[in-house]
Amino acid sequence: MKGEIWLGGRTAAGEVVGEGPIVVDVWLCAEGIVSITPAPVGSADLGASLRVACEQPAVGEPRRPARVRVATQELAAEVSRAKLGVLVEVGPVDALDDALAGLRQHLAEATAPEPPPGTDFTRSVWRRPSRGNKALLAKAGAAFLKTAPWERVQDGEVLRVDAPTLGLHGAAVVVVGQAGENFGFSLYASVPLAEEFVDLAGAGAFERGEPHLSAPYLLVDFERPRAKRGEPVVMAMHMLPDWTGVPASDAETRLLAALAPAIGALEGDEVTVGGITLQREPGELDAISPWQALAPQMILQITRWAEAAGWGFDADEPLTLDEMSAWEHTHDLFVFPMTGRGDTRAALFREAMASELTPPERAWLDANIDVAWSSYWEVAAVAPDGSLTLRDIFSEERRAVLEPEMGRALSVGALLFARVVTVDDESYLDAAHPAVFQPGAAAILRPQVAGLLRLTKKKAVPVATLRQPRVVAGLLDLWDDAAESADRGR
Repeated sequence: MKGEIWLGGRTAAGEVVGEGPIVVDVWLCAEGIVSITPAPVGSADLGASLRVACEQPAVGEPRRPARVRVATQELAAEVSRAKLGVLVEVGPVDALDDALAGLRQHLAEATAPEPPPGTDFTRSVWRRPSRGNKALLAKAGAAFLKTAPWERVQDGEVLRVDAPTLGLHGAAVVVVGQAGENFGFSLYASVPLAEEFVDLAGAGAFERGEPHLSAPYLLVDFERPRAKRGEPVVMAMHMLPDWTGVPASDAETRLLAALAPAIGALEGDEVTVGGITLQREPGELDAISPWQALAPQMILQITRWAEAAGWGFDADEPLTLDEMSAWEHTHDLFVFPMTGRGDTRAALFREAMASELTPPERAWLDANIDVAWSSYWEVAAVAPDGSLTLRDIFSEERRAVLEPEMGRALSVGALLFARVVTVDDESYLDAAHPAVFQPGAAAILRPQVAGLLRLTKKKAVPVATLRQPRVVAGLLDLWDDAAESADRGR
């Protein structure tokens, strides 16, 4: 961002039993806090925290500011030693001072005495794990990475945890790793709290810097490069407006290390390892394919990349759009080329980010850009588990999709205008127009697009034709007109 300036500073975060105080390095931009990095006094480095802020900012895309401003020459020297190629100046940082004052107040309210070991992991503990416990966690992390539980547990799926000897009764775990970036899990005091986390994450609340959970939780990240060096990240996360945390206590670290093997051993709906029982929570997530679960975060990535490139939208966050707006947003990303660019935002994103995409992300993008299409789909069959067999009334292609909620509401012959995506022989509805027509509508609507698609009575329309932007635009207009007519007739 041309001419952008960030303010950097440091504040005390609390007293560490037997080890001294913890400090927090904070970077602030015009949109809000970019990063918060805790560290023990003596090892804090504002230059290192700036590097992290540039690579993983809490607001906006990864970037480097043109200038940074700090309050003292000492802090300026720390930043200069990082050699990040930014102009460093010393001067007033009033806006940062206000943010630091609020942060100190939050931290003071969050601190509490250390609970008995292994009995209450929701309390704030300001003590670094010992070297021995870090090694214990690293060993558990190596086993966790080898078993790759994220390949069997869906993104956002909540697992119930009961371990009486560890003081866990009805606790919950959410596994991280489905996006191929970070690998670990988070631990919550209860299933409802974990579900609250999943709901907030799905709505994009954390990315917008909105308030955190109603209670602290534990987070461990066995990210592959760090795990190889024996340095997994383990934090006690707190109720602050932005992502932040402090190093977990020894008791919390041992708790997470004990849970890792049990999570890695989960294959079916339940497993018990070393007195720790994990159970899958029943719910709609069981009916979502991994590719469908990946869709929201990919759409968010493409949208934010397009906005940073100046190709944004006059729309709210894609994950909070209503059904009609989400339908239109999907076509803006994947179907309609940008004026003057000759390609869609999604295709441009794929080209620009090719070297950074994980294999699942690349497979998902290829399917959405090169394989998926929008059409009028007639419900050919509804199975007891909610599976729908859909028939494209133009191409005569059939797809089986698992949509339990929609399956319970639809009958054979109903007509949808939907975009169907197929990845690795699994199909799902990427988006659907909110208007659904009752049985018999196909016979009425198909002749109305005869000119657009050059229909004949016997010949099926090639899928390649249905992917053409002009054809999709025509189908959209006809469906909208039919929906409006139906509304007027009610």
